Amino acid sequence: MEPLMFRAVSLLLVVSTFTPSWAADLPVKIPPSRMIYSWTGFYAGLSGGYNDIRTIPTTTFTDPNGVIGSVIDAGILLLPKPQNGFGFIGGGQIGYNFQTGIWLVGVESDLSVTAAKSSETMTGIASSFAPIIATTLTQRLNVLGTTRARFGVVSNNVMLYGTGGLAYGHIEDSLFIRNTDDLTQNFSSARSGMQVGWTAGAGVEVGMDQWSAKFEYLYYDLGNRTSVALPSDSVGLPGAFATLDQSTRGQLLRVGLNYRFTSGEVR
Repeated sequence: MEPLMFRAVSLLLVVSTFTPSWAADLPVKIPPSRMIYSWTGFYAGLSGGYNDIRTIPTTTFTDPNGVIGSVIDAGILLLPKPQNGFGFIGGGQIGYNFQTGIWLVGVESDLSVTAAKSSETMTGIASSFAPIIATTLTQRLNVLGTTRARFGVVSNNVMLYGTGGLAYGHIEDSLFIRNTDDLTQNFSSARSGMQVGWTAGAGVEVGMDQWSAKFEYLYYDLGNRTSVALPSDSVGLPGAFATLDQSTRGQLLRVGLNYRFTSGEVR
């Protein structure tokens, strides 16, 4: 019995002595570290989408002889009313993000061309013997740009953000009032120029290494502007003119693709 116990104890000692060296030689599987996405850095990209604009006009007349007021009261002259237009918008953007934890702050500037246009003609006639007077109001937004702050919350490579800041655009508008019975008593106004206002919106952006794709909504207000429509014949309507005040507002939906100048994936 004692020799058997001696042999068992001896075997245990031998196994315990060499087991560490065997374990060291066995392959050990180490779980891969989880990839973490960082949004910090500069980026640039392209975007495009749908642009909807709304023109809200107010027309007032100065008429020392009281002719225009009676024409308006008779329903022969219809004044412009609010109207909508829409069109494609496309351009590019540049920006910078800074991420700390799940929070992100950044700034972005974009510049786009757009084909958004609104135009409407209204005609009025009180009787078969009265003149037909047509009023045409047209507005075209050619360029739209913004410079905005962005504030977001991040979940790895997905970012939800709100944004707001400066908006500016180049607008062309015109007002024509035509008297079909007396072409010398027409009014016309045309102007073009830059308008400055504000914008606000929200979006979602998804990143993959140095590329990211976004979907964004923006509301913008380009403020008010005033133009003066003069009669084509001052003898027919001496001292008369029309003042047109307009405000331009709009909203856009667009998708974009950004390229980051630093890799977004870090361990």
